[in-house]
Amino acid sequence: MKKINFFLLLIFIFFVSCTQDHDLQAKVPLLGNWGGKGIRIVASETQTNLEFDCAAGVINKKVMINNNLFSVKGTYTHFSGNMPIDANPTEAQNVIYEGSFSGNNVSLTIKSEDGKKIISKYTLAKNADGIIVRCM
Repeated sequence: MKKINFFLLLIFIFFVSCTQDHDLQAKVPLLGNWGGKGIRIVASETQTNLEFDCAAGVINKKVMINNNLFSVKGTYTHFSGNMPIDANPTEAQNVIYEGSFSGNNVSLTIKSEDGKKIISKYTLAKNADGIIVRCM
């Protein structure tokens, strides 16, 4: 009887250990300042603002990282430095922001809303100042 109980206990421990999520990056929010060449991100609990050389973006919710990845919808507005003062800026377009983490770095890809066209790619580091050069 003791052998059966011990065997059942081992099966239970094996089952529990196999079903637990061991990834430390699972289901955590993207927070703080991130920067890279041509990009700066400020992420909070409620919104993420993205600043580019000639564009801006907004994600109007908390970005959750799951297994070192995220994919979230947001907006992207391209600016032109040669626009007349009375011209309307380009309207915001809906996009998909996809990120992949490695340590304190993230690779960010911005895609069209349907996911078929890549708008841009960036590499950012946690707590780094973004290098932004405004379009003229």
